[in-house]
Amino acid sequence: VGDPDQAIYRFRGASSAAFEEFQRRFPQTLGVTLDENQRSRGNVLRAAFSAIGANPDVRSESHISFQRVLLQSGRDRRDAQEGKLVFDEPVEVAISPSDDEEAAEIVRQIVNLRQRPPAGSMVVLYRSHAHREKMMAHLAAHDIPFIVKGMDILNTPAVRDMLALTHAVANEADAGSLFRVCALPRFGMDAADLRQKLAAAAHESTFRSILNSMEAGRRMLAEVQAAREFIVRKGLRVARALDYLAGQFDFSEADLTVQALLRFAVDWEKKPFIEDKTLPVFLEYLDVFEQGGGMIPLLSDDQVTQAARRNPEAVQMMTIHGAKGLEFSHVWLLRVVSPSFPSQYRESLFEFPVQLRSSIAVGENKEINEQEERRLFYVAITRARDRLTIGSRPGRGQDSTPPGFLRPLLQQKSLAGVIDKREVTRSASGPLAEPASSPVGSWMLMAPAFKTDDLKLSANAVESYSTCPLKFKLERDWEIPGETAAALQYGTAVHTVLKNYYDPRPGRVEMSADDVVAAFQREFAKAVFDDPVQRQLYEEQGAKHLRELVRTRPRSSVDVVATEASFGFTMGSLKVVGRIDRLDRVQGNIVRVVDYKTGAPKTTKQADESLQLSIYAMGAAEMNYNARELVFLNVNGNEEVVTGRSPSQLERARMKIEDAAAGIAAREFDPHPGIHCRWCEFQKLCPATEQRVLIPIEVNA
Repeated sequence: VGDPDQAIYRFRGASSAAFEEFQRRFPQTLGVTLDENQRSRGNVLRAAFSAIGANPDVRSESHISFQRVLLQSGRDRRDAQEGKLVFDEPVEVAISPSDDEEAAEIVRQIVNLRQRPPAGSMVVLYRSHAHREKMMAHLAAHDIPFIVKGMDILNTPAVRDMLALTHAVANEADAGSLFRVCALPRFGMDAADLRQKLAAAAHESTFRSILNSMEAGRRMLAEVQAAREFIVRKGLRVARALDYLAGQFDFSEADLTVQALLRFAVDWEKKPFIEDKTLPVFLEYLDVFEQGGGMIPLLSDDQVTQAARRNPEAVQMMTIHGAKGLEFSHVWLLRVVSPSFPSQYRESLFEFPVQLRSSIAVGENKEINEQEERRLFYVAITRARDRLTIGSRPGRGQDSTPPGFLRPLLQQKSLAGVIDKREVTRSASGPLAEPASSPVGSWMLMAPAFKTDDLKLSANAVESYSTCPLKFKLERDWEIPGETAAALQYGTAVHTVLKNYYDPRPGRVEMSADDVVAAFQREFAKAVFDDPVQRQLYEEQGAKHLRELVRTRPRSSVDVVATEASFGFTMGSLKVVGRIDRLDRVQGNIVRVVDYKTGAPKTTKQADESLQLSIYAMGAAEMNYNARELVFLNVNGNEEVVTGRSPSQLERARMKIEDAAAGIAAREFDPHPGIHCRWCEFQKLCPATEQRVLIPIEVNA
């Protein structure tokens, strides 16, 4: 028994093409179409059929038909036969102005249902875990019990604290982890005093030496050292070591997030391929596990089942993937609006095998993604037995209907009476107050210590503020000395060598490719690496790329005006400063601005949208040059990505700089969470990326 329209695990290798493969292997199979649904009411099924209808049918060259048909409601049929009133409410599309309003409206409906028992089973479904935060907060604020399936604990405050402590115990030089441990209330660290000492040290002292100058810091280091010695002396494995640390450093035994981490450690020790069960190996495994998208659930499957059994009135919350195979009387679906749901297509790390793709989707990966998202939407709709409410947002521009899957449904005249659209008005109470941050999160939100007038900003600083104002503040406010990233050390060495190779000053010594590689190796020898394999890979990569670059772009092929050319210009009270890697003369005062990129190669789109290159064009103008071409030179791949700037584009860049300057002057440093958080050095300290846990149910037996 199967339904190709419910094949939603393509990322695991599942595909609707499995039905074709089954028929190929078992050609004599007799196909039987099941056309009556025993779960949902008629309007739910009609809405689902219309939604999935945009996907092509699964091809079949056999006598088995996979023709999609509108399922009939067995419940409606039985009620009609028995002379009962057929309960068949329209599917509701509730269009809200914000996540807060959407959550508040759902809570209002839940409260009304709970006042007329039995309310029946209730679930809130979402495409992404990130979509549930406001919903959880509103449920908790109204004392409505709820159970969250699949909540990850890795970014909860207590687990971040626990893992920072574990890292500090495993590696005494881990400044970032020591910093988070400093904020634990048991040490009574004066945050303002620590910040002042870090600024005064200006990266000329180690973090440990700064901590040793403070009483609270000395006490913290002593306790961490004592814990390290105890674990080594007793030969504690990971689970016992974590349990010991939790007890020694005042972590609550009742904290479910810490319990989940300990449970994960116990399971990890049982894995047959784990031979070394010490903290460093566990932390290395956990790092790879997290980078690969792994998650540690707050509640085990047994705990979720037991909690639901003991709290039948609780609202369940889960992803649509997690709801497959389940059914509920009342279903609310969050944020069905592009690009939240359907989600945007992203390139996969692994190409999906052509053999497992459905025949209609061999061509475009984006098309495959959209069809998968539509199947996911179909699964979400068909979880509902009686009532379905789909939350969305208004469209922008002339068409106010929600963009994405709902727009064509709301425009279908045949669905009048099947789907009702309703605008959710703004609540007079407004959004809920944000919950308190963790101790280290509160440090991050302190008022800035640096002056915000008479600023000097680089292109990177302006981009940093535009991306996330809080990150900009933290870069200046908390100068935590630590290891310089390997990629940064590599990039510095490459830039230094290329500066010398293309240096236009008279008397410069000519360099061959061998000379350039030797100079890079001398420069790179100054870098500090813990991993010798990583050092070797970077050194081999640098030598290879530089040799190829010198061969194809020799010094003699360009008329270099300057290398590392510094500039500065004022915009109101702001001074913008920068340094251009290379200026090449085209003709007269017409130049090419060249910026070396030693990391992942930049694309044409990135060059076209780069604020950095726009600022470099302005800087060149201040030096009386006309930057006709702006170039990202990708050292990795030896490729030039060329763009330019029109007067209107430069004006937009000026406006962006002025907006950043105005925000900084007004001391506006709110976090702007997004995909960029994945690469932020403050991610594990930032309150905006903390996962707050609200559990208003009884979990343990």
